[in-house]
Amino acid sequence: MTKDPAHIDLQTSGQPIQLDAVNEREKYTVRKIREYFYVDLQRVRSYYAQLNRGVIEGIVSKETKTSKGEAQAKLMGFGPSGSRESGTAREETRSLHELSAVIFEEICDRESLIHEVGALLSDREAWATGRVHSELYEGQLVRFTGSLDVHDPSFFGQRVDQFQRFVSAFVGITMAEQEAQAATPPTRQGGRTSPGSRGRDSGQVRAELKARLIQEMLQGLSSEKVAEIKELVSSLANDAVTLRAFPLGDSHREFNLSGSLLSRSEYMQNEREELYSRYGYTLDSWTMIAQIARIPSKPVASDSGFQIDGELISNGRMDRIAMERVGVALLKYIEDFGLAEGPTYPSISVTPLAVYREVF
Repeated sequence: MTKDPAHIDLQTSGQPIQLDAVNEREKYTVRKIREYFYVDLQRVRSYYAQLNRGVIEGIVSKETKTSKGEAQAKLMGFGPSGSRESGTAREETRSLHELSAVIFEEICDRESLIHEVGALLSDREAWATGRVHSELYEGQLVRFTGSLDVHDPSFFGQRVDQFQRFVSAFVGITMAEQEAQAATPPTRQGGRTSPGSRGRDSGQVRAELKARLIQEMLQGLSSEKVAEIKELVSSLANDAVTLRAFPLGDSHREFNLSGSLLSRSEYMQNEREELYSRYGYTLDSWTMIAQIARIPSKPVASDSGFQIDGELISNGRMDRIAMERVGVALLKYIEDFGLAEGPTYPSISVTPLAVYREVF
Protein backbone atom coordinates (compact mmCIF):
# COMPACT_ATOMS: atom_id res chain seq x y z
CA MET A 1 0.00 0.00 0.00
CA THR A 2 1.27 3.48 -0.83
CA LYS A 3 1.05 6.27 1.69
CA ASP A 4 -1.43 9.08 1.34
CA PRO A 5 0.51 11.80 -0.54
CA ALA A 6 -1.05 14.39 1.73
CA HIS A 7 0.87 12.92 4.67
CA ILE A 8 4.29 12.59 3.02
CA ASP A 9 6.97 15.17 3.82
CA LEU A 10 8.08 16.76 0.57
CA GLN A 11 11.72 17.65 0.02
CA THR A 12 12.98 21.05 -0.99
CA SER A 13 16.75 21.56 -1.15
CA GLY A 14 17.13 18.51 1.05
CA GLN A 15 15.02 19.99 3.87
CA PRO A 16 11.65 18.45 4.80
CA ILE A 17 8.58 20.69 4.63
CA GLN A 18 6.60 20.02 7.77
CA LEU A 19 3.61 22.26 7.10
CA ASP A 20 1.89 23.82 4.13
CA ALA A 21 -0.54 26.76 4.03
CA VAL A 22 -3.61 24.70 4.78
CA ASN A 23 -1.90 22.33 7.25
CA GLU A 24 -3.12 19.49 5.08
CA ARG A 25 0.01 17.46 5.84
CA GLU A 26 -0.68 17.58 9.57
CA LYS A 27 -2.64 14.39 9.98
CA TYR A 28 -4.26 15.34 13.26
CA THR A 29 -4.82 19.06 12.67
CA VAL A 30 -8.26 20.01 14.00
CA ARG A 31 -9.52 23.57 13.65
CA LYS A 32 -12.13 25.16 15.83
CA ILE A 33 -15.41 25.67 14.02
CA ARG A 34 -16.28 29.29 13.36
CA GLU A 35 -19.61 30.87 12.61
CA TYR A 36 -19.11 33.79 10.24
CA PHE A 37 -21.30 36.89 10.20
CA TYR A 38 -19.24 38.60 7.51
CA VAL A 39 -16.16 37.91 5.36
CA ASP A 40 -14.61 40.32 2.85
CA LEU A 41 -13.55 37.47 0.59
CA GLN A 42 -11.94 39.53 -2.17
CA ARG A 43 -9.68 41.51 0.15
CA VAL A 44 -8.83 38.41 2.24
CA ARG A 45 -7.96 36.43 -0.90
CA SER A 46 -5.84 39.31 -2.21
CA TYR A 47 -3.79 39.54 0.99
CA TYR A 48 -3.67 35.76 1.30
CA ALA A 49 -2.31 35.47 -2.26
CA GLN A 50 0.43 38.01 -1.53
CA LEU A 51 1.46 36.23 1.68
CA ASN A 52 1.31 32.74 0.21
CA ARG A 53 2.46 33.52 -3.36
CA GLY A 54 -0.95 32.61 -4.72
CA VAL A 55 -4.39 31.45 -3.66
CA ILE A 56 -5.15 27.78 -3.14
CA GLU A 57 -8.47 27.22 -4.89
CA GLY A 58 -9.02 23.70 -3.62
CA ILE A 59 -7.49 20.65 -1.99
CA VAL A 60 -7.07 17.34 -3.86
CA SER A 61 -6.48 14.20 -1.80
CA LYS A 62 -5.50 10.97 -3.54
CA GLU A 63 -5.18 7.45 -2.23
CA THR A 64 -3.99 4.39 -4.16
CA LYS A 65 -4.01 0.77 -3.00
CA THR A 66 -2.17 -1.87 -5.02
CA SER A 67 -1.78 -5.61 -4.40
CA LYS A 68 0.34 -8.09 -6.32
CA GLY A 69 0.34 -11.87 -6.48
CA GLU A 70 1.32 -14.83 -8.65
CA ALA A 71 -1.30 -16.45 -10.86
CA GLN A 72 -0.77 -20.18 -11.66
CA ALA A 73 -2.68 -22.59 -13.85
CA LYS A 74 -0.74 -25.89 -13.91
CA LEU A 75 -1.76 -29.43 -14.64
CA MET A 76 0.44 -32.27 -13.38
CA GLY A 77 3.17 -29.73 -12.76
CA PHE A 78 3.05 -28.34 -16.26
CA GLY A 79 1.37 -25.19 -17.52
CA PRO A 80 1.68 -21.42 -17.67
CA SER A 81 2.39 -19.23 -14.68
CA GLY A 82 2.35 -15.44 -14.33
CA SER A 83 1.58 -12.55 -12.05
CA ARG A 84 -1.55 -10.59 -11.33
CA GLU A 85 -2.00 -7.01 -10.12
CA SER A 86 -5.09 -5.19 -8.89
CA GLY A 87 -5.62 -1.78 -7.42
CA THR A 88 -8.15 0.81 -6.32
CA ALA A 89 -7.84 4.59 -6.50
CA ARG A 90 -9.81 7.36 -4.81
CA GLU A 91 -9.61 11.08 -5.38
CA GLU A 92 -11.55 13.88 -3.68
CA THR A 93 -11.53 17.60 -4.28
CA ARG A 94 -12.54 20.10 -1.61
CA SER A 95 -13.02 23.81 -2.15
CA LEU A 96 -11.93 26.31 0.50
CA HIS A 97 -14.70 28.92 0.64
CA GLU A 98 -14.52 30.60 4.08
CA LEU A 99 -11.51 28.43 4.97
CA SER A 100 -9.53 31.05 3.01
CA ALA A 101 -10.21 33.50 5.85
CA VAL A 102 -9.12 30.92 8.42
CA ILE A 103 -5.89 30.15 6.54
CA PHE A 104 -5.18 33.86 6.08
CA GLU A 105 -5.56 34.45 9.81
CA GLU A 106 -3.37 31.44 10.64
CA ILE A 107 -0.60 32.68 8.34
CA CYS A 108 -0.81 36.17 9.85
CA ASP A 109 -0.66 34.71 13.37
CA ARG A 110 2.32 32.57 12.44
CA GLU A 111 4.14 35.65 11.13
CA SER A 112 2.93 37.87 14.03
CA LEU A 113 1.11 40.23 11.64
CA ILE A 114 -2.09 40.62 13.67
CA HIS A 115 -2.07 42.86 16.73
CA GLU A 116 -4.39 41.99 19.63
CA VAL A 117 -5.98 45.30 20.65
CA GLY A 118 -8.44 44.25 23.35
CA ALA A 119 -6.32 45.40 26.32
CA LEU A 120 -5.24 48.63 24.63
CA LEU A 121 -8.74 49.67 23.57
CA SER A 122 -10.29 48.88 26.96
CA ASP A 123 -7.99 51.42 28.65
CA ARG A 124 -9.87 54.72 28.90
CA GLU A 125 -6.72 56.66 29.76
CA ALA A 126 -5.04 55.33 26.62
CA TRP A 127 -7.87 56.80 24.54
CA ALA A 128 -7.95 60.10 26.43
CA THR A 129 -4.21 60.69 26.20
CA GLY A 130 -3.97 59.66 22.54
CA ARG A 131 -1.81 56.60 23.28
CA VAL A 132 -4.26 54.43 21.32
CA HIS A 133 -3.77 56.63 18.26
CA SER A 134 0.02 56.65 18.58
CA GLU A 135 0.45 52.90 19.11
CA LEU A 136 -1.73 51.91 16.15
CA TYR A 137 -0.87 52.74 12.55
CA GLU A 138 -2.81 52.88 9.30
CA GLY A 139 -2.73 49.61 7.37
CA GLN A 140 -2.17 47.53 10.52
CA LEU A 141 -4.09 44.28 11.00
CA VAL A 142 -5.87 44.08 14.35
CA ARG A 143 -8.07 41.60 16.17
CA PHE A 144 -10.74 42.67 18.62
CA THR A 145 -13.16 40.47 20.56
CA GLY A 146 -16.09 42.08 22.32
CA SER A 147 -19.40 43.78 21.60
CA LEU A 148 -20.06 44.88 18.01
CA ASP A 149 -23.04 47.01 16.94
CA VAL A 150 -24.50 46.58 13.45
CA HIS A 151 -26.44 49.45 11.89
CA ASP A 152 -28.23 48.56 8.65
CA PRO A 153 -30.32 51.48 7.27
CA SER A 154 -31.89 49.34 4.56
CA PHE A 155 -33.13 46.80 7.08
CA PHE A 156 -34.20 49.64 9.39
CA GLY A 157 -36.37 51.06 6.62
CA GLN A 158 -37.93 47.66 5.92
CA ARG A 159 -38.65 47.14 9.61
CA VAL A 160 -40.25 50.61 9.92
CA ASP A 161 -42.47 49.88 6.91
CA GLN A 162 -43.42 46.53 8.43
CA PHE A 163 -44.25 48.16 11.76
CA GLN A 164 -46.43 50.81 10.11
CA ARG A 165 -48.32 48.14 8.17
CA PHE A 166 -48.83 46.17 11.35
CA VAL A 167 -50.10 49.17 13.33
CA SER A 168 -52.46 50.18 10.51
CA ALA A 169 -53.84 46.64 10.19
CA PHE A 170 -54.15 46.19 13.97
CA VAL A 171 -56.03 49.46 14.46
CA GLY A 172 -58.22 48.71 11.47
CA ILE A 173 -59.44 45.31 12.64
CA THR A 174 -60.12 46.54 16.18
CA MET A 175 -62.24 49.51 15.06
CA ALA A 176 -66.00 49.32 14.92
CA GLU A 177 -67.92 50.46 11.86
CA GLN A 178 -68.50 54.21 11.83
CA GLU A 179 -71.65 56.10 10.91
CA ALA A 180 -71.79 58.98 8.49
CA GLN A 181 -71.88 62.45 10.01
CA ALA A 182 -74.17 65.15 8.63
CA ALA A 183 -72.97 68.69 7.94
CA THR A 184 -73.39 71.24 10.71
CA PRO A 185 -74.09 74.94 10.05
CA PRO A 186 -72.05 77.77 11.59
CA THR A 187 -73.23 78.85 15.05
CA ARG A 188 -73.04 82.29 16.66
CA GLN A 189 -72.64 82.58 20.40
CA GLY A 190 -71.51 85.51 22.55
CA GLY A 191 -70.51 87.60 19.60
CA ARG A 192 -68.37 84.85 18.14
CA THR A 193 -69.14 82.60 15.19
CA SER A 194 -68.03 78.99 15.25
CA PRO A 195 -67.53 77.48 11.82
CA GLY A 196 -69.66 74.60 10.72
CA SER A 197 -68.47 71.27 9.32
CA ARG A 198 -68.94 69.47 6.07
CA GLY A 199 -70.82 66.25 5.88
CA ARG A 200 -68.69 63.09 5.91
CA ASP A 201 -69.58 59.61 4.85
CA SER A 202 -68.76 56.56 6.99
CA GLY A 203 -65.50 55.92 5.13
CA GLN A 204 -64.17 59.41 5.80
CA VAL A 205 -65.17 59.25 9.47
CA ARG A 206 -63.42 55.90 9.80
CA ALA A 207 -60.24 57.14 8.07
CA GLU A 208 -59.98 60.18 10.37
CA LEU A 209 -60.53 58.08 13.49
CA LYS A 210 -58.04 55.47 12.31
CA ALA A 211 -55.37 58.12 11.70
CA ARG A 212 -55.90 59.50 15.20
CA LEU A 213 -55.69 56.05 16.82
CA ILE A 214 -52.53 55.19 14.86
CA GLN A 215 -50.89 58.38 16.08
CA GLU A 216 -51.82 57.52 19.65
CA MET A 217 -50.35 54.03 19.23
CA LEU A 218 -47.14 55.60 17.86
CA GLN A 219 -46.99 57.75 21.00
CA GLY A 220 -47.79 61.00 19.21
CA LEU A 221 -45.80 60.39 16.04
CA SER A 222 -47.73 60.81 12.85
CA SER A 223 -47.14 58.49 9.89
CA GLU A 224 -45.46 61.41 8.11
CA LYS A 225 -43.06 61.92 11.03
CA VAL A 226 -42.15 58.23 11.07
CA ALA A 227 -41.45 58.39 7.32
CA GLU A 228 -39.19 61.41 7.89
CA ILE A 229 -37.24 59.55 10.60
CA LYS A 230 -36.80 56.65 8.18
CA GLU A 231 -35.50 59.02 5.50
CA LEU A 232 -33.18 60.69 8.00
CA VAL A 233 -31.55 57.39 9.01
CA SER A 234 -31.24 56.30 5.38
CA SER A 235 -29.59 59.56 4.31
CA LEU A 236 -27.27 59.50 7.34
CA ALA A 237 -25.51 56.30 6.28
CA ASN A 238 -26.42 56.28 2.56
CA ASP A 239 -27.58 52.65 2.94
CA ALA A 240 -24.12 51.43 4.01
CA VAL A 241 -24.05 48.77 6.73
CA THR A 242 -22.00 50.16 9.61
CA LEU A 243 -20.11 48.07 12.16
CA ARG A 244 -18.92 49.69 15.40
CA ALA A 245 -16.94 48.33 18.31
CA PHE A 246 -17.35 50.09 21.68
CA PRO A 247 -14.55 48.71 23.89
CA LEU A 248 -15.55 50.94 26.84
CA GLY A 249 -19.29 50.31 26.51
CA ASP A 250 -22.21 52.73 26.23
CA SER A 251 -20.78 55.15 28.77
CA HIS A 252 -17.96 56.10 26.39
CA ARG A 253 -19.32 55.61 22.90
CA GLU A 254 -17.01 58.30 21.51
CA PHE A 255 -14.17 55.78 21.82
CA ASN A 256 -14.88 53.31 19.06
CA LEU A 257 -13.69 51.48 15.99
CA SER A 258 -16.02 51.97 13.03
CA GLY A 259 -16.17 50.50 9.56
CA SER A 260 -18.56 49.65 6.73
CA LEU A 261 -19.58 46.16 5.64
CA LEU A 262 -19.92 45.38 1.95
CA SER A 263 -23.54 44.39 1.43
CA ARG A 264 -22.95 41.56 -1.04
CA SER A 265 -24.46 38.09 -0.96
CA GLU A 266 -21.05 36.39 -0.98
CA TYR A 267 -19.90 38.53 1.97
CA MET A 268 -23.04 38.92 4.03
CA GLN A 269 -26.44 37.25 3.90
CA ASN A 270 -29.02 39.14 1.82
CA GLU A 271 -31.96 37.91 3.88
CA ARG A 272 -31.40 40.36 6.71
CA GLU A 273 -34.55 39.32 8.56
CA GLU A 274 -33.09 35.84 8.99
CA LEU A 275 -29.62 37.20 9.74
CA TYR A 276 -30.67 39.59 12.52
CA SER A 277 -33.26 37.22 13.93
CA ARG A 278 -30.41 34.77 14.60
CA TYR A 279 -27.77 37.16 15.88
CA GLY A 280 -29.53 40.42 16.74
CA TYR A 281 -28.15 43.91 16.07
CA THR A 282 -25.51 43.72 18.81
CA LEU A 283 -23.00 40.90 18.44
CA ASP A 284 -21.78 40.04 21.94
CA SER A 285 -18.37 38.36 22.30
CA TRP A 286 -17.72 38.21 18.55
CA THR A 287 -14.27 38.59 16.98
CA MET A 288 -13.45 41.16 14.31
CA ILE A 289 -10.35 40.94 12.12
CA ALA A 290 -9.85 44.39 10.63
CA GLN A 291 -7.32 46.66 9.00
CA ILE A 292 -6.77 50.15 10.39
CA ALA A 293 -8.00 52.44 7.62
CA ARG A 294 -7.58 55.91 9.09
CA ILE A 295 -6.50 57.42 12.40
CA PRO A 296 -7.78 61.02 12.56
CA SER A 297 -5.79 63.78 14.21
CA LYS A 298 -7.10 65.76 17.14
CA PRO A 299 -9.04 68.67 15.59
CA VAL A 300 -7.97 72.26 16.04
CA ALA A 301 -10.78 74.56 17.17
CA SER A 302 -12.00 76.76 14.31
CA ASP A 303 -15.06 78.90 13.74
CA SER A 304 -14.41 79.54 10.07
CA GLY A 305 -16.80 76.88 8.79
CA PHE A 306 -17.00 76.26 5.06
CA GLN A 307 -15.37 78.91 2.92
CA ILE A 308 -14.39 79.24 -0.72
CA ASP A 309 -10.77 80.42 -0.80
CA GLY A 310 -9.31 81.91 -3.95
CA GLU A 311 -10.77 82.68 -7.36
CA LEU A 312 -12.50 80.05 -9.46
CA ILE A 313 -11.77 81.92 -12.70
CA SER A 314 -8.17 82.70 -13.64
CA ASN A 315 -7.25 84.69 -16.77
CA GLY A 316 -10.74 84.23 -18.14
CA ARG A 317 -10.60 80.44 -17.78
CA MET A 318 -12.00 78.04 -15.24
CA ASP A 319 -9.45 77.07 -12.58
CA ARG A 320 -10.13 73.35 -12.29
CA ILE A 321 -7.76 72.82 -9.36
CA ALA A 322 -9.47 75.61 -7.39
CA MET A 323 -12.89 74.02 -8.07
CA GLU A 324 -11.63 70.61 -6.95
CA ARG A 325 -10.39 72.20 -3.73
CA VAL A 326 -13.87 73.63 -3.17
CA GLY A 327 -15.28 70.11 -3.52
CA VAL A 328 -12.74 68.68 -1.07
CA ALA A 329 -13.44 71.50 1.40
CA LEU A 330 -17.18 70.89 1.19
CA LEU A 331 -16.73 67.15 1.75
CA LYS A 332 -14.56 67.86 4.79
CA TYR A 333 -17.20 70.24 6.13
CA ILE A 334 -19.87 67.55 5.66
CA GLU A 335 -17.60 65.03 7.39
CA ASP A 336 -16.93 67.39 10.30
CA PHE A 337 -20.66 68.07 10.52
CA GLY A 338 -21.12 64.36 11.19
CA LEU A 339 -23.00 63.30 8.06
CA ALA A 340 -20.23 61.41 6.27
CA GLU A 341 -18.93 58.15 7.70
CA GLY A 342 -15.41 59.55 7.89
CA PRO A 343 -13.91 59.06 11.36
CA THR A 344 -13.90 61.97 13.76
CA TYR A 345 -11.42 62.08 16.62
CA PRO A 346 -11.18 60.09 18.86
CA SER A 347 -12.85 57.29 16.87
CA ILE A 348 -10.74 55.18 14.48
CA SER A 349 -11.82 53.95 11.06
CA VAL A 350 -11.23 50.30 10.13
CA THR A 351 -11.86 48.00 7.19
CA PRO A 352 -13.50 44.83 8.57
CA LEU A 353 -12.11 41.68 6.97
CA ALA A 354 -14.04 39.08 8.96
CA VAL A 355 -16.51 38.90 11.83
CA TYR A 356 -16.99 35.53 13.49
CA ARG A 357 -17.37 33.58 16.71
CA GLU A 358 -16.01 30.18 17.63
CA VAL A 359 -18.83 27.73 18.32
CA PHE A 360 -16.92 24.51 19.12
